[in-house]
Amino acid sequence: MNTRSNKMTKAEKRFDDYLNNRSGSFFRALFEAITKADSYNTGLLKKAYPEEIEVYLQYIRGEGYGKTLKHEDLILGDFL
Repeated sequence: MNTRSNKMTKAEKRFDDYLNNRSGSFFRALFEAITKADSYNTGLLKKAYPEEIEVYLQYIRGEGYGKTLKHEDLILGDFL
């Protein structure tokens, strides 16, 4: 993970911090909301935080940034 950290986008870094319990209260709450949101609320969150939504979707689909992660403890949203 550290070898990739210098190539991460801001949203990827924020999500990585969330997964590793290093994020501040705002981004922790944001990613908690993203993981629990239904499709309607995901759409609303995406208007304000499109990069964070995309990073989360890549993570749960195992694409892009998600390919490098192997966390199983994340609660997945039901919007897929």
